[in-house]
Amino acid sequence: GPYEATTAFTDYSRATYLRATAET
Repeated sequence: GPYEATTAFTDYSRATYLRATAET
């Protein structure tokens, strides 16, 4: 549902952000 889609997108965004900051 919409909630699952939102949390999945949030998790993806967080993972992308953490990976970007970790590779500085």
